[in-house]
Amino acid sequence: MLREFAVLKQRWGISIQALINRAYDLGHIDQARRESLYKQLAARGWRTNEPVAVHSEQPTLVRAMLGRRYGEPPSLLQAAEDLGLHPVLMRSLAPDIAADPAPRRTAPVISLAARRRKGARLQAL
Repeated sequence: MLREFAVLKQRWGISIQALINRAYDLGHIDQARRESLYKQLAARGWRTNEPVAVHSEQPTLVRAMLGRRYGEPPSLLQAAEDLGLHPVLMRSLAPDIAADPAPRRTAPVISLAARRRKGARLQAL
């Protein structure tokens, strides 16, 4: 039934029409049932607008690899440059990374206040 195909669409993220074709290819339904299902799709207006919304995937492996290579949060621009990809394409592969995160501190921070006091003392001498 179409209801069952809608559940499968939600689970697998594939159109109902593609699922019907796959069921036919695997021999789970015959040609007459396939045609009947297509007629039902057309009668309900589902040939162009299927009822179940499928959310886009979030690629997690690419994000994990970028985090390992570039630290957290990874730099989209640096990754795109190193991989030779356009930043827009890089954004589509890892949509949740920052475009240009705050620079990470890798060296110790030196207090300017202590240097100023030291400089002021040298000028007084």
